[in-house]
This record gives sequence, structure tokens and C-alpha cells, in this order.
Amino acid sequence: MVYRTARCGLRVTRAQRNRLFGLLRSAGDVWCAVLELNSWRRRRQDAPLAGYQELCRELAKSGPGTFGELDTTGARSVLRRYSDAWFAAAKRRKAGDCSPRFPRRRRGLVPARWHAGTFALDGRVLRLPVARGRPPLLVRLDRDVPYPPEQVRSVTLGFDAGRLYLEIGRAHV
Repeated sequence: MVYRTARCGLRVTRAQRNRLFGLLRSAGDVWCAVLELNSWRRRRQDAPLAGYQELCRELAKSGPGTFGELDTTGARSVLRRYSDAWFAAAKRRKAGDCSPRFPRRRRGLVPARWHAGTFALDGRVLRLPVARGRPPLLVRLDRDVPYPPEQVRSVTLGFDAGRLYLEIGRAHV
């Protein structure tokens, strides 16, 4: 199976832009919280938390609303990214390459991903999930999605070169 992605820009109001940056900053807060948790564990000489399921359990313990408007699915995408980076470094170190380092750098803005069933795409309008009790976040894409809506499997919100973007992914058989 091949995964394809298309990058689309966003046409947003100032309020929507602020909320989207809030989601990216909250994702960065999740990343920093995991780094801080593991630094505490390292000082106590405990094993680091690196597995996705372990990290998700810790996220569940933190309680709802801990990371602003970021919903659980968006926060879990950050945990998946952290876990993948940690295990990729561990694998390369085990193979004898000492140059890779485990994730230790704090990030202000971290991309967040949502999978099919958690977002709604209707033409150029995308509804992103947010934390419970918050008003829905609807954004317009700057162009039509190049895939049929039923084939879209994920959307990733990111920021690069001064612009917000969405990477829209689909599975191609």
C-alpha cells in the first residue's frame, strides 16, 4: 500500500488563525511535557517512557483540558511522533551508530494529525476536532482536495515558512 499526501494552504480569519496556532502550541506543550517527564525519570534513574501505549496512559492521567483546545486524538498524534523518534534512535544506536540522539529538544509548534472519522471534509471546508466544550473549528482550504473525500485517511496541521498548511493523506492500493 502506498500513502500519498497533498499539501493545501488555508484561508482563515484572524480568530481561526489564532485557534490553529493554539492547537500547534498545545501540541508543542505535549511534546515538552513528555520530555520533562522523561528527564524526571532519568534523574530518578527510572526507565524512560517511550512506548506509545505508556505515553497514552500518562496522557489519560493528566485529565481533560490539560492542553488547551487540543483534543485527545491530536495529542496522541504527538505521542506517536515522539515514540517513533525515540525507537528510531534506539534502533540506530543498537546497530552501532552512536550519532543518533533520543528526542531532547523542546519544540514550540508541533504538527498534529487527525485520522479518518475524527474530522469532517465537505468540499473545501474542513471541521477539525477540538477539546470538549469548545466551539467547532471550521477552516477553508485554498484549493480543492485532489482526492475523493471518501479516500482521505488523515489530515495533518502544520506550520512552515510562515504559513499554516494541511497535509491531506490517502491510501493508494
